[in-house]
Amino acid sequence: MNRTSIFRVALIVLVSTISVASFATEKSEKAKFYRNNLGTKEVEASQVICELDETGKYLIRTFRYDYTYDTQNRVVEKRIFKWDSDYNAWHATQKLSYNYGPEAVTIELAYWNNTKQSFDDVSERSIYYLKDNILTSCASYNRKSPTDEWTLVKFLTMENASVVFLNYQNNNLIAEK
Repeated sequence: MNRTSIFRVALIVLVSTISVASFATEKSEKAKFYRNNLGTKEVEASQVICELDETGKYLIRTFRYDYTYDTQNRVVEKRIFKWDSDYNAWHATQKLSYNYGPEAVTIELAYWNNTKQSFDDVSERSIYYLKDNILTSCASYNRKSPTDEWTLVKFLTMENASVVFLNYQNNNLIAEK
């Protein structure tokens, strides 16, 4: 499995996560999101997502993503922060951990616990299966507590899954069925 294929799979998952988070908080269908990359073109250390205010003149901070990479420049951790304008500060919300294997990429999700001021144990997991460096299927699991067994939520083959990928020519997100 080459590094480009693994990185592309990780990007698919990252972009999917960004899309879900963006659309969940979006107030109107016409809102536009803007991003600011804080890092090199190949490896972003941090990314800030902004949206236009009601007047369409000013950008409002919405999300920040902080990335950690391994020695092969693959994302191994992504921390998601939401902007709190009342306190003028970023607040942690989620953490994604990526594990790369020869035939699958596993992504685990943990949520921020304000009471403990740390991330809870992993409660959701997605596994993206590869064959000959091609994404063939994916499975989503969840559990209520760390001692519970993982429960399969959804299994999709690439024939019935929507694929989101990054267009490198203009850095726009493109969704295809």
